Amino acid sequence: MTSNSDIILISDVKDKLKKENTFEENIKVAMHEAKNNWLVVDPNDQFRGAVGALGLFYGEGTEEFERIKQEMKVLNSLSVMGSIPVDFQALSDNLDTNLKPCELRKIWDEAK
Repeated sequence: MTSNSDIILISDVKDKLKKENTFEENIKVAMHEAKNNWLVVDPNDQFRGAVGALGLFYGEGTEEFERIKQEMKVLNSLSVMGSIPVDFQALSDNLDTNLKPCELRKIWDEAK
């Protein structure tokens, strides 16, 4: 469930993103802003807030949005691996190999 604080986080992070930045620069900005947010302190919620802000900023139908969506699909599959069997063949069959990974988790780990 999304809380009011999550919505505020997404809005605050989205306001820091700039069209003149590269996609990678905006990912770094989003991760930094979310990680240093005063209202949402849970790292998982901060990460989701950063990704949500990026998704709203770029919008459906853009290559950036598709890259985010695809990477989140993989990350979500990996996160449930411990409790539910994951069909990696089916997952890889549904990935667009033309989309460059955006390394959301790596950039999150590097954000200060």
